[in-house]
Amino acid sequence: MDPFERDARQYERELERIQSRLEILERQERHDHSVSLQRQIDMYKEMEIEMKINIRGMRRRVKEENHEQNKD
Repeated sequence: MDPFERDARQYERELERIQSRLEILERQERHDHSVSLQRQIDMYKEMEIEMKINIRGMRRRVKEENHEQNKD
């Protein structure tokens, strides 16, 4: 397996974990509107965005690498 593809899949698993935790925190927020809970939610949302960016970057590298191999 291509190393970039492997990394992308690893990032996808991490993204699923982050999204799962974010859902739990958002459910808790419906009952508890604490500032610390909101900070945790914000942190997980930022992590979610970073993972999506990383996944896109890895997928782009896979496409570029495949394109270069097809040229040869």
